[in-house]
Amino acid sequence: MPRLLIDWAPADFYRATDVPGAYVGHFHEYLLRGGFPQTAQVDSVTQAQRLLREDIIDKVLKRDMTALFGVRRVLDLEHTFLYLCLHNGELLDMVDLCSNLDVKPPTAQHSIELLEATHLICRPTATARTCCVRVSTFYRADSGLAPAVMLKGKAILENAAALGAANAFTRSISSPKWAAS
Repeated sequence: MPRLLIDWAPADFYRATDVPGAYVGHFHEYLLRGGFPQTAQVDSVTQAQRLLREDIIDKVLKRDMTALFGVRRVLDLEHTFLYLCLHNGELLDMVDLCSNLDVKPPTAQHSIELLEATHLICRPTATARTCCVRVSTFYRADSGLAPAVMLKGKAILENAAALGAANAFTRSISSPKWAAS
């Protein structure tokens, strides 16, 4: 039977912090490559990111979205996705997004809804939002998307803020919405 944390001695906490150390490199590799089987089979991180960028930008956004959802403004959709990749987990300021991308709010909102429908991005569930004010926050559906679509290579590992943003989705993955999908 597992012991409660309150019963742990200080030495137990020190031992527990040593356990994940062996897995940090693997976790960083996951953050760079994402959770896609095709990228896991490629030896080079750069090649894996190019493959993922090609799959997401060229195939999903440009080909599949036009065929399945009838998207006509593919460039606006692509720019919205790239903007959200750069601002993962941050509060979304729709005015800022619209001014940066030079689009109207309904176009930006429609692009966000399409990206949610394809599960490329997600919002935290109501249970994940514990604040009193409803805010618009989005997360990429896979940690490897932003480094791949931006072709960052291993540079994300040198930026603590970007590494934290890449990890932000893993904190909300246990929500009921994502557990069922």
